Amino acid sequence: MKLDERELRNQKLSAEHHAEAARDLEILGYVILERVLPEEKVEALCSAFFALLEENHERVGDNRGKQRQGGVPLPIEKPFDDPDVLANPIALDVFRDVLQDDLICSYFSSDTGLPGSQYQPAHRDGSPLFPGLPVTVPPYMYEINIPLVDFRPDNGPTDIWPMSHRISDIDLTARDALERGSAAATETEIQRYVSGLNPQPVLMPAGSLLLRDPRMWHRGTPNNSDQPRPMLSLAYHYPWYRFNSVTISGGVYDAWPEHMQRLFRFATIDGRTSTEFP
Repeated sequence: MKLDERELRNQKLSAEHHAEAARDLEILGYVILERVLPEEKVEALCSAFFALLEENHERVGDNRGKQRQGGVPLPIEKPFDDPDVLANPIALDVFRDVLQDDLICSYFSSDTGLPGSQYQPAHRDGSPLFPGLPVTVPPYMYEINIPLVDFRPDNGPTDIWPMSHRISDIDLTARDALERGSAAATETEIQRYVSGLNPQPVLMPAGSLLLRDPRMWHRGTPNNSDQPRPMLSLAYHYPWYRFNSVTISGGVYDAWPEHMQRLFRFATIDGRTSTEFP
């Protein structure tokens, strides 16, 4: 979806675009909002990210398959503490239309396909609320992926299976398949079947927002370029759901406006974890 200048300036979708985005998110499982973040902001994020990438890779290594690093928490400090990133009003407006006003952000991380990366197994994010339930449940969490470079056919874009979030729980991968990243994990009967269903590559310019239901099947693809393909990831959900944890310094948290403090009220702040439970 291409946003016009008024939508970008006001940080609010038109009524028509809002309805279309909410409908696509519920039915297809995803919507792409193109070039939401301004170019200079993306450049600052990308520069800071690449400064961290080498250090993170040395410390963590390949933890989402060969030449792939994911799930590494990012420091919530400049430029990553930007409200347009952590609490983007356009995205949250759509999420709140499908879920409710009171959301929690419990995940801020990254996923990077390095040159030479291979296919990931198709998978869903998070654990099902009711494993083995033969029917799907209403959405309870949504994610945002923010590409820091253009996602092109050659640099390892994410593959998605639209509407697969509406399929009842299926064990696509072994519990540790993403961490092991072995070729065998992509060669099981279910993985061969899923691969034959013609996944759709997510091609989008840097600074776009991919809003998606984490239950929609997806996978990383091979990065055949000579540069990393970085992507920021955030998760928003009902307060009663527990997905992960975010760590914030008290100085950063105290400086935020009330709506951001509420969004991150379950974070670990200066080592203290919230005991609130609605």
